[in-house]
This record gives sequence, C-alpha cells and structure tokens, in this order.
Amino acid sequence: MSKIREYVGNFTRLVEELNPDGYVVKAEHLKQLDVAIKTCEIFENKKIGEVAEPVTYHTFLSQGKLFQFHDLDQLLAYPNTPPDKIEGLKIARLSKDNRKVEIELDTSGNIIIDVCGPSNKVGGIVHAFSQHLRSLDQEYPWFAKSIILDRRPRGLITLITLLASFVLMWTIGYYLYASRVGVNINPDLLPGMTYAQRIEKAIQSQDLGEKMNALLLSTLRDFTNVSDILHTVQTIIIVCIVLILVMAIFDRLLKHLKQYFPLAFFAIGHQQEVIARLEKTREIWIVGILVAFVVNILAGIVVAVMIR
Repeated sequence: MSKIREYVGNFTRLVEELNPDGYVVKAEHLKQLDVAIKTCEIFENKKIGEVAEPVTYHTFLSQGKLFQFHDLDQLLAYPNTPPDKIEGLKIARLSKDNRKVEIELDTSGNIIIDVCGPSNKVGGIVHAFSQHLRSLDQEYPWFAKSIILDRRPRGLITLITLLASFVLMWTIGYYLYASRVGVNINPDLLPGMTYAQRIEKAIQSQDLGEKMNALLLSTLRDFTNVSDILHTVQTIIIVCIVLILVMAIFDRLLKHLKQYFPLAFFAIGHQQEVIARLEKTREIWIVGILVAFVVNILAGIVVAVMIR
C-alpha cells in the first residue's frame, strides 16, 4: 500500500494504492460504490453538487478497447463476453472546481483511490473507500501467491528451459562431430593394468617388441573410445530433453491454475457464471492440496515412528 499527497490550488489531493492478492468485483460492490461516490461529502454542498458531473464508468476491455458508461444500469447490462470482456474499470466523479473522486481497478489487480477536495475531508474519505474496497480482496492461500501468481517461478522455469535448450543444442552438435571423427580401439589391446605397471613391465622385459608397445601405448594414455563418449553425450541429451518437457508441463500447469486465481475479475454479465465455476473448482483444488499435504505429514510421522 502506498500514498501520495499533493496540493491542487486550495484543495488537497490524496492518492492511495491498494495491492490485494486479487479482486473480484460483483454487481453489489458496484452499487455500493455508486452510492458512496454520489453521496461523498466533498460534493454534499448543493451548489457544488449542481456543477459536479455525474458518475462515469470507464471500462478497459480485452485487446485494448475502451468503453464509457454514464449510468450504472448500462454497465450492469453489458454482456461482458469475450473478446470484449472487462479487464479494468475506473469510476470517476469530477466537479469544475477540481474536486474529484476516482477509483481505478486496474488489470494488474491493484486498486487506486484518488480523491481531491478540502484538506480536512480527503483523509477520511480515502480511508472510508479503502476499508470498503478491502472487502474485494480474495486473500488467496500461500501456495497460490508464492507459486501460481508470483512471477519468480515462471522466470525460473524460463531460465531452466533456456539453459537446457542451449546445452541440448551444444551436445547434439558435439555428438554429430564425435560420430564423424571419433574412433574405437579394441579394448583387448588396452590391458587393464595401469600405465605405470606397463612401463615397469617393459623395462624389466628383454623383449624389444614389448618395449615398443609400451612406447606406443603411452600415446593412448588418456584415450577414450568414441563409443563411451557418445554414450555419455546421449545421456546428457536425454536429460536435457526430459528437463525441457518437465518445464513445459510445469509452465502449462501454472498457466492453467492461474485462471482459478484471477488478479482482476468483473463478475457482471456472462462472467457471473464463469466466476461461480472458477470458485467451485478452486475450492476443490485447495481441498485436494491440503489433503495431500496432511497425508504427506502423517506418512512422514508414521515412517519416522517405524524406523525408531
């Protein structure tokens, strides 16, 4: 949460930003906000109320489209279906003398309260709206905030995928190169004794051929058959492919789970049915994860007791 205070003429402007886990706006929330803004005390003076503009609703739709509604009933009657689904909303009421109340629910899940009016009133008004808007916070469980909604796990998946792809391309190139230029030597020509033992045996021997063989074998001291190298490279290639596939599965799973924990959701029109299904499925996921967690703990306790 952050606040910005500045002075505009004879008025004070106070901006407060709320950062909930995610918000879901329903029709009853919009009706309460509409009444609260219309009856806001900075517009209570009859003379000011007459020059103040009506409450307007600026909607931010998919694909960057913008729609403006001058009446709440019009907004609530909006079908709200893809591809013109509401992803953000700004509710505003202004007056000609710079008094204003703006509440923006942005597409990133943040809520911004922007009030400009008499200095002795803006603090209380912002606090009242802040308390009301906190009821929109979904308060997701820790695993949703730390894994599903946090950018770091997705960033780690991307990094691992890039590194594994780089290693995969390099090892495939090395495999092709080694297959063309590498050679294999019959293992029977390379006795199992150490290089030092061979030299010692050649020195003690009177056979000139054995001494020459020892000298020739010295050139193969660190030699490895290409078949052994290719076997190792094949293992690395398989590991990289499996790692990339696992990361792709994790990435797809996180994208799928993210829809059950929306950062910004406007449950009006067709989206009322959608949020009902999402919330039901989300409860199943949460219960399943909690049950699995408890079972793992109990299994660990049982195993520990049995080991003792």
